[in-house]
Amino acid sequence: MLPLESKLSKRLVSKTFFGAATLEGRWIAGLQFTNPGIGTVILDTGALLDSGKYVFNVFISQTSSSVQRVNFERRNSTDTGTIQSFLLLIPANSTFVWQPNIRALIGIQERLRIVTLTSLGIGNIIQASMFISLTVG
Repeated sequence: MLPLESKLSKRLVSKTFFGAATLEGRWIAGLQFTNPGIGTVILDTGALLDSGKYVFNVFISQTSSSVQRVNFERRNSTDTGTIQSFLLLIPANSTFVWQPNIRALIGIQERLRIVTLTSLGIGNIIQASMFISLTVG
């Protein structure tokens, strides 16, 4: 069993895993996209039902021979506007892991998503996944 899996099997995750005690989180696995165009949403948490401070880890894999750019976005509760965004550069032919050491304050019904900013080219694949959890304390 991987360390992540063993930690997630408990009701509360230890403070050493995320730097703060967290409620049991959820894993969001995006689909694999082949040849996605600019502006493709490759991962969306859907509306988050609880407001509070969240911790998250993002995993993005891509097969292109060039660096790819994606936007990590915090969207409003109606999913009509971006509140905050952060550019992520994904190295060529790699898996990128982003583990920000933050607790992000997210409002009720807001969402997080990842959107492509470059075209991958013919035959290339990108996929994003995220672990997200509401913190306690």
